[in-house]
Amino acid sequence: MIMNKTNVLWVFLFGIFLCVPPMCKAQVSYWDGSVSQWTQGAGTEDSPYLLTSAQNLAYLASSVNNGLSYAGTYFKLTTDVDLQSLPWTPIGAVWTFYGYPERCFKGVFDGDNHLVDHLYASNCSFGGLFGVVGAATIRNVRVNATVGATTWTGYGWSSSSAGVVSFIYNNTDSIPTRIENCHCSGNISTAFSNTGIYNLSVGGIVGGMTECPILIMENCTNNASLSTNTANNVKVGGLLGGYDADGVIQISNCHNFGSINVHGGSESKVGGIAGYISPTLLDTSYVVCCSNSGEISVNAYYGYVGGIVGYSFGHTWNQIVVDKCFNQGGIHQLAGYPEIGGIIGVSRYGRIHNCFNTGSLSGYDVGGITGANFYDTVRNCYNTGILSGQNSGGISASSNFGGDPEYGSPVVLNSYYLNTCGGSVNSPLALTDSVMKSVPFTDTLNTDSVVYVPSPALEVNDGYPVFGSFPPVVMTLSAGNITTTSAILRGYASEMPAMAGFRYREASSSAWTELPVPADTLFQYALIGLQSGSTYYYQSFVQINGILHYGQERSFHPIACDLQLMISLTDSGVCQGDSAMAYVNVSSDNSDVFSFLWDTGETTDSLYVGDDLPHVVTVIDSFGCIVSDTVLLNVWPTFSTEFTISISDSCLFWNDQIYCQTGDYTQVFQTVHGCDSVVTMHLTVSVGVDHHQEDSRFYVYPNPTVGRIALLQESDDAEWGEVKVQVLDNWGRLLQTIAINKECSEIDLSSYSAGYYLLLIVNTGQTIKIIKQ
Repeated sequence: MIMNKTNVLWVFLFGIFLCVPPMCKAQVSYWDGSVSQWTQGAGTEDSPYLLTSAQNLAYLASSVNNGLSYAGTYFKLTTDVDLQSLPWTPIGAVWTFYGYPERCFKGVFDGDNHLVDHLYASNCSFGGLFGVVGAATIRNVRVNATVGATTWTGYGWSSSSAGVVSFIYNNTDSIPTRIENCHCSGNISTAFSNTGIYNLSVGGIVGGMTECPILIMENCTNNASLSTNTANNVKVGGLLGGYDADGVIQISNCHNFGSINVHGGSESKVGGIAGYISPTLLDTSYVVCCSNSGEISVNAYYGYVGGIVGYSFGHTWNQIVVDKCFNQGGIHQLAGYPEIGGIIGVSRYGRIHNCFNTGSLSGYDVGGITGANFYDTVRNCYNTGILSGQNSGGISASSNFGGDPEYGSPVVLNSYYLNTCGGSVNSPLALTDSVMKSVPFTDTLNTDSVVYVPSPALEVNDGYPVFGSFPPVVMTLSAGNITTTSAILRGYASEMPAMAGFRYREASSSAWTELPVPADTLFQYALIGLQSGSTYYYQSFVQINGILHYGQERSFHPIACDLQLMISLTDSGVCQGDSAMAYVNVSSDNSDVFSFLWDTGETTDSLYVGDDLPHVVTVIDSFGCIVSDTVLLNVWPTFSTEFTISISDSCLFWNDQIYCQTGDYTQVFQTVHGCDSVVTMHLTVSVGVDHHQEDSRFYVYPNPTVGRIALLQESDDAEWGEVKVQVLDNWGRLLQTIAINKECSEIDLSSYSAGYYLLLIVNTGQTIKIIKQ
């Protein structure tokens, strides 16, 4: 018997997120366009000036732009600020005629992890919360901004945009500029109609700089989308647009999750972390423990594009090290002749160690790790991203792996790529998918030191090795069961998040639907009700230490499910203790490979059923289509019952048999469904008991009967008083007891069903068999 055919709906219980930042509101100060000076604090490290309102923050901008640099002065923001999208004049943004900053902030600003919301700075040359800073420290700032530089100074650097610091001009000899634990969301852009604009920089956290002896960026993330239009010599980076200074740069534990779109012009240098790095001092510069998950698209005649750094320009005396970094975001050329690398687009005198790329890359010269190289070393790296270009290389687009200085090709040591990625296929560096997902491959990458570990549960990073110790990062895993009835979205966080979830959208829609899920390091969610033939985009997100992190954006195309199934039983019903076999019959035009799972744990296409409980089987085909069906077997009960009866000086007629002696007697009856029922009678026969009217004999009329009968005595002359009569069914069960006499001797059996019955004359022990029609 087939019951309740349904599609399986994978259900996950949502956690209830109560007061988890930034989802719950902190104290907020709203800006009305006015300014007011702070009244608390002394400006020292132990007692900083306290900015308790949006007006205090606006006063800081006003005073810096009027000539105060606040060198050595400390500030601390004590509240969330909502600038309400009013035009914001960045803190420090006045330039001299010769193209150098005249007014800039040189103090220490601690945002205390408060949010500066609805920052709007568009009609300016240097847009951001801070316009220009010098030997300053900016830390613990969260900004949600709409920044778009649309004016041009006409000198040196034309324009710069960023969420936190637009531009750095630090002309000291040794005091570093520090950007620590800063985070940005929103939209950072530039838009010019003049194609001659040049020296444009855009960054999620920092835009650009012209002088800075030491730049230190640590623990920063960008979720903002970045875009440029028209300008030449563009430097765009998810965290930093460009570093072009006489100094050194150190970037660590920084991550970009925002998309980057560069359109127009030429000489574009674009990176997921930094667009351009060109330090000149003897000390080594480095980018370490950083990652990019944002999608990067470039439409420029010439471009240098990398998942971590677009263009890394080192020298023989100061090499640039990129270590323990990875890229998951796709990088795509829309026009022109860009050099594209999964880690670095173009690198000179670089050291790329312990890095990997899984993002798909398309362009002109495309390399899984580097696009073009000049005297570089690539060590302990791997690429699994799909490559598509005029010249493609699994590690580098440069063809000479020997490192010949004449061509500047890299020296490649202990680095490998997937043999199906589309790079050079005849190199011994190409390995199969199964090899690159194995533990021995992880050990091979760890030849110098232990950096990599196998993928957790063979799910994270598509099953390829990951870093064993890494700052907070989130990955979007490949979706599974991509059908119209289910798409299992999967995500991963490198540490337990406070909140986790996904967002997804159909390709024709720009609106994301957010789906929170219970927080875990490995988490998932199942979508249902999808449209076949549509493209969907999705990405995971987590919240760690109050900051939202997004995984890489991925897409899937659900297919329609034609999977159908029906369960057949060898018998629709069985007696208790017996069983029937349930067979699953499956049909599908798309697949001939199926997996089965019963609610009992069995994984076969049949099941022995011996109870009356509903049993559900779930069937999944090779495309991930899921359907379920339920089987319900009728199980007829068997009975085991007993009764006790006593008679005197007579015999008992039971089920066509007569019993005249005391004893226990058992008979087997058949139910209407043919199941055995065992009935036991405990009979006691008493002899020599003096009964009232013991010589009297009775009979009934009519017999058979359709309803009423009369109890009659064989001798009409006999006197009788009250007679006690019991009506028993064919199994000997007592149905009723009646007291009758000669004047009222009628017994009504009309309510009983047809069959055999017994009348027991209690006074005498006489039994009379009655047939009810």
